Amino acid sequence: MTGDQVLAAGQLDGATVLETLLAQAYVRKYPARWDDYSFNFRLGTGSDPGPNYDASIRRMNILLTQKRIDMVTRKGGLYGLWELKARAGLSALGQLLGYQAMWEKEGRPSSGLTIGIITRLVDADVSIALERHQIAVEIFDTPEILQAATLQNSG
Repeated sequence: MTGDQVLAAGQLDGATVLETLLAQAYVRKYPARWDDYSFNFRLGTGSDPGPNYDASIRRMNILLTQKRIDMVTRKGGLYGLWELKARAGLSALGQLLGYQAMWEKEGRPSSGLTIGIITRLVDADVSIALERHQIAVEIFDTPEILQAATLQNSG
């Protein structure tokens, strides 16, 4: 998708309302940073239950167990791997480090790779770990994002 398509989307494919709002806030702030955006990007091999299962069941299980990056961005040969979170915690850091390792293992372009979290809140203790691992952090805390985060956490 282009940035304009991200902004025009009611809700992005495979994304929650909150994740959509965070991605759109990022695109509005940095409209020229990336040319292409992919959401719910599958990575890794997943888990095949084996030949004793029907091919459709095997395929479904593989898809359900593959890792999914919230947002992958691209500009030319440069890529970014992004998690979209209401609150950036250590679990998001672990996800990103795992995604980076899988991305590189699959032979995808890693020179100049950006790893980042787009969020509305980062704990001070977590910031230390994010900085140490050179994880980009983008914070957006609009009333609309706060409302979506509150609704997501109450549901």
